[in-house]
Amino acid sequence: MAGFFSRYSRYALTTYIVHHAVHVWPMYAVALARGGGDIERYYANAVSTPAAFCLAVVFVAAFFPVLGRMDAKRGWKGFEGILRRISGG
Repeated sequence: MAGFFSRYSRYALTTYIVHHAVHVWPMYAVALARGGGDIERYYANAVSTPAAFCLAVVFVAAFFPVLGRMDAKRGWKGFEGILRRISGG
């Protein structure tokens, strides 16, 4: 279990950005397609709470192997690597 949390901790920024690509950016696309209305109205009405919880579990479970491949490649270190290069670390 420690490996699970360790991997997600190592790639927290990458997970955060991908999570936004999966759930926020599609809502922006829908809002723009419907005339550019306020995106806030889509948050409460997108799915029910139990469905949102199930989708969150699916995302965490499905993204874990992706992070494992990033670990195995030893090349691209996600957005953490980009931030490290920008900051000179």
